[in-house]
Amino acid sequence: MKGVETRLTQKRKMRMAVRCAQRHGTLPPAWFLTDPDRTPDPIEIMRTLPRGFGVIYRHFGAADRMDTAMQMKAIAAQRKLLLLASYDPEMLRLDLDGIHWPRWSWPVARHHRPHGLMTTSAHSHRQIAQTARMCMDAVFVSSVFRSKSHSAPTAMGLRRYALLNKTTRQSLIALGGINALNVQSVSRYSAFAGVEAIADIFEN
Repeated sequence: MKGVETRLTQKRKMRMAVRCAQRHGTLPPAWFLTDPDRTPDPIEIMRTLPRGFGVIYRHFGAADRMDTAMQMKAIAAQRKLLLLASYDPEMLRLDLDGIHWPRWSWPVARHHRPHGLMTTSAHSHRQIAQTARMCMDAVFVSSVFRSKSHSAPTAMGLRRYALLNKTTRQSLIALGGINALNVQSVSRYSAFAGVEAIADIFEN
């Protein structure tokens, strides 16, 4: 019984994320970013995502990344999800919906022909400005709230994030510490392209 209640709670939270996020053009209103530590079974989570979610497979060079990506691609097609993967030359053969470019890969991205949707992450106005020259469709900006991720910078808060949004024409997506409780406060800013959730939004 407890397991059923947990699944229902997760689905309510995910629906809230989609409903509250502001849709921008063809971009999904909400995204699920995989994390090898916090979401060790991303395929299982994908099976519960609402239609229209975006998924970014951050494989970090895992040995089984191609097999995992092919399984994720099949589920994405079944559930009408958009699937991107972190840049990897081998991943290009799978013809996913797009590429997510980590900062280390920016030199390659500057000379890469657009391949579906192209996203990246940034932590400052300077970095956001740099992405404007790389044909990025959206930029994940972190960390808006305090995050459990070890790599997340100090939380900037909504006010600073809103100011960053006013300084660029790039489509920004709130990243870091997004959960079912604060997603509504993020969505009040109409310029936001969407919200992200690594694990918090799927937790009770």
